Amino acid sequence: MKFIKLIAFALVILAVSCKNAEKPITKEQAKEFAGALGKSIYKKDKSFFNDAFDADMLISRVKAADPGKPSDYWREIRKMVKGSLDFGDKIIVALGDNGTYNLVKQYEKEGKQHLIFRMLSKNGFNYHDFELAGKDKKVKIADIYIYTTGEYFSETLKTLYAEMADMHDENALYKASQLSRVRKLLQNGQNEKAKEIIDALPVNLQMLKVVQIYNIQVCSQISDSLTSDAIDKFQRDFPGDPSLDLVLIDGFFLKKKYDDALACVNRLDKQINTDPFLDYYRGLIHNMLNNKAAAQQSLERLYKNLPDFSSGAIELSTYYMDKNEYEKAADILNKIKNNRDYDEASVQNISLLYPKLAQYMKK
Repeated sequence: MKFIKLIAFALVILAVSCKNAEKPITKEQAKEFAGALGKSIYKKDKSFFNDAFDADMLISRVKAADPGKPSDYWREIRKMVKGSLDFGDKIIVALGDNGTYNLVKQYEKEGKQHLIFRMLSKNGFNYHDFELAGKDKKVKIADIYIYTTGEYFSETLKTLYAEMADMHDENALYKASQLSRVRKLLQNGQNEKAKEIIDALPVNLQMLKVVQIYNIQVCSQISDSLTSDAIDKFQRDFPGDPSLDLVLIDGFFLKKKYDDALACVNRLDKQINTDPFLDYYRGLIHNMLNNKAAAQQSLERLYKNLPDFSSGAIELSTYYMDKNEYEKAADILNKIKNNRDYDEASVQNISLLYPKLAQYMKK
């Protein structure tokens, strides 16, 4: 959030308008929107995603949870919100060259259409649940539930802004603006610098859930011990939080608590209802538990449902080669060569471990 720039601008009276109130949309409209959103991210076009967010809808949700603030407060908040709705930029950068952003499901809740997208990159995965609404004859994103934070974006904003009640305290605004720096440093791989900034934040900001999530992400790029400590702190400070199952999967892996990791995966799958991608983690966990048959079954389900996910297909091929079923393995590896996330280096490494594979692969 660009706090420093924002306070340099003159205040403009921008009350939330009631003229173009949000309206419900149809299933067909939501489906069409989902297709357009997915295509835009695939093409690395940030504009569709950014334009789809509606600042007034988002602010109305923040305001509903805390209506007692004066009008000056909401005018300043609106400016800050509009400066933070660059989700398209953030997601495209986070995905890198081979990441994916795919629709998991569409559903209706309390008369509102929702879309759940899975964000998958080399740094892990996350889910975004979009609440959609109509405005000016267009489909808009009114709010977004982010699984790694376990809350709607409007709730995160409300908590963050509550810690900065004095909007004209330049020192407080500067410290808060450091969160934006942390995000950018993390995107650029400057993890140690990002960690320094987090550790220098005021204690009240360090305790916020969104900051602790950033801390876990940063630590995961530095060391396993720091990651474990960050996850332990999060678990202590937010026991029973909806985000814990997603956050703790990697933590339990680090601590070799594989049964606990599997329980997290299963609860997360139930929460989403359901995502076939999670069979990838089931396969990895069952393998660590030496449940080879269960691991293979999980990976076979994964490949059947998500044949475009190359890492799962490559993992499955090794199970077939261990059973001397090289034709099966080669058939899978030949089919995934055109996948967007195909990792030729991984296949070459497998070929070194299984030299018989070469005679079954297509040139």
